[in-house]
Amino acid sequence: MSENLGRSKIRNWLGKAAYFEYILFLDGDSTIKSKDFIKIILLHYQQKRLYTEV
Repeated sequence: MSENLGRSKIRNWLGKAAYFEYILFLDGDSTIKSKDFIKIILLHYQQKRLYTEV
């Protein structure tokens, strides 16, 4: 890709191109404070406590 599409457009493009069940975007200013971060995110997702868009 030779042009800067902006954050929302590139995320939409990546979301459509993804072939895994889950996709998680983290910004450069995000901080992961737990070694169990992915487990916690999956638990929240399974309990429908995360915003998701299909």
